[in-house]
Amino acid sequence: MDDHGARRTGAERDARRGRGDAVSAPVSAAAGRSIRFFSIVVWIAGTITAMVLASVMLSDYLINPRTGELGFYGAEARNPWSDESPQRFERDGSVWRGSGSGYIELTAADDEPIELTATRIDAFTTFRIWPSSQIDVPAADRRLPLALGYLGDAGDTTLVVPPGERTQLWVQSTGDWEFAARRITSTPIEDTLSGSGNAYLAYRGDALSARFEHHGTGIFFVSLVSVRENERPIIETDEVDSRVSWDEAPLVVFVIEADTGDGEWTVTIDELAGPTQTTTPTEQEQE
Repeated sequence: MDDHGARRTGAERDARRGRGDAVSAPVSAAAGRSIRFFSIVVWIAGTITAMVLASVMLSDYLINPRTGELGFYGAEARNPWSDESPQRFERDGSVWRGSGSGYIELTAADDEPIELTATRIDAFTTFRIWPSSQIDVPAADRRLPLALGYLGDAGDTTLVVPPGERTQLWVQSTGDWEFAARRITSTPIEDTLSGSGNAYLAYRGDALSARFEHHGTGIFFVSLVSVRENERPIIETDEVDSRVSWDEAPLVVFVIEADTGDGEWTVTIDELAGPTQTTTPTEQEQE
């Protein structure tokens, strides 16, 4: 290249620099970290938003217990507590039947656990309850009842623990249903009770926790059922020593399943702390 060409090339390079076409200076390490951090924050926020929207939109997307298939089964059944005049189903002795969604009236005489066994079930059917009657409350002010369980096939069972006062057992279904209602004979527990095998223990008291022990072999499952909750906090085998708490309710039923092995169990209700006594010093003590 002659001198003239070299001078021209240098001039063109200088011109490009003047126009800002030159390669930008490299991003500093601190700036790079800030950009990466911002990108991660945006990604996390977007993921959380998508999960929240999905949980709201797909809250009724369930697995059909009868077929194992997915579908919007909950969305098909009406929420009867949202209706101003929901359908009421009458009790025919120990047989309760109906079609679609509505409620069954429970009274103060229903003060023991009730086992419901499906004898006919045409659609996925769920049950809900609230500690007190809501039927006379405007629909817009009714609380969402507690889900007790569901019946999907003939022979399925679920346990209802009434509060011992008037309330409603809400039924959600899209088809005809019929089930047998059987009062459960439960064993009262006040402080400590031991035994073996399956049992229904009924606690009516102020304590909110208990200790569950199982010694020996075999399964030891404990379900906790009341008008405020329905859960199985203990699913164990052989040696077990667990403490379980619950929400305040007029009746709490401990359903114990321990029909395998040679294990024996003991349930001990935790004692409530007594009131704190405050002693006022006498005038002589103050002196």
